[in-house]
Amino acid sequence: MRIGTFANPDGLPEFIDTVISIYNSDGSILLAQSDDATPRLSPDSNLIYHAVNTENLCIKMEGASTFTNSTPEGGPLFSYTIFALPIDFNLYDKYNVDTEPNDTPT
Repeated sequence: MRIGTFANPDGLPEFIDTVISIYNSDGSILLAQSDDATPRLSPDSNLIYHAVNTENLCIKMEGASTFTNSTPEGGPLFSYTIFALPIDFNLYDKYNVDTEPNDTPT
């Protein structure tokens, strides 16, 4: 799945810098995290997560200032959007799955 935010596409200093975290279904285990997209075009976060099973996931969006215990940014008057889109890798004929020594379901 592709998960991203639209909160500060122009990278303005008075707006929020988002961080996305993905947790297991009960929110107790951090599975993935992203501060900024790569390449960094703005402080909006963007990540691709390959789920290894069909369990529900918890997705958390927060400001980098909260994440780093800095002075808060943004606020209730700002607009924030988070999206999660499924990716069908069968549509990409050159896609391959690379294995790593630590690439296990646990």
